[in-house]
Amino acid sequence: MSELHLEGYENEEVIDDTIKCKNNHIWEIRNGVVDFKSQEQLKKNNWSKMYQMYDYKTWDQILLDKLSGQQVFAGNVTHDRIVDTLRESAAKSVLDIGTGRGILLKAMLAANVENIVCIDLSYEVLKCDRVKFLEMFPNAKVNYIACDASRLPFMEQTFDMTVSLAGFTNMHDEVHLALKESIRVSKKGVLSAATVSDCKHIKSVEEERFDMIHRLPYRVCVDTIIKEETFKVLMCEIKPS
Repeated sequence: MSELHLEGYENEEVIDDTIKCKNNHIWEIRNGVVDFKSQEQLKKNNWSKMYQMYDYKTWDQILLDKLSGQQVFAGNVTHDRIVDTLRESAAKSVLDIGTGRGILLKAMLAANVENIVCIDLSYEVLKCDRVKFLEMFPNAKVNYIACDASRLPFMEQTFDMTVSLAGFTNMHDEVHLALKESIRVSKKGVLSAATVSDCKHIKSVEEERFDMIHRLPYRVCVDTIIKEETFKVLMCEIKPS
């Protein structure tokens, strides 16, 4: 891995340009998003197709309307727990894996978490996230990178911590590589949270799969953040060895 270079900019957002490495590989920056041309997981969330149908505000409302009051409450408790852990760890730089519609990002920005880099396979969803959160938090500085979590374009220990809300549990075969990559670029560890349930109407994973995904040769601690009648939210904290 070699360093990436973007010349001629200081303390200002780059909207459209190119970025290159020492080996002269070149990638685009489009609409404020560095685009590594990753392929979306079409079986999970085909954001490009979704945003052809509706704008992001409409999709946000459609998906929010599907949640029960218990799920909304559980989500808020989960976001608070992740933010509190970042504060306790004195994390000054954070990588958000699988940002999606930015549910966790919104909570971090509201809590004044700084120096956040968001990655997702989907360029389209990150493009919309950038517009959305510039409206909500005009002074916040967030970097958006469309890339594959199993091949992170960062040097070792670039960030204090890596976080993910259902990002890892939505991945397919390369999830363990993505976790190892997240640990590689993090000084203090990785936080991964997701809803687990057997109910078909709740977007979740089976608890067995959650455990399998996070079963790695590192110091791993799994905690139940909140438990409801039909689901619970688990958070796994992984410390570098």
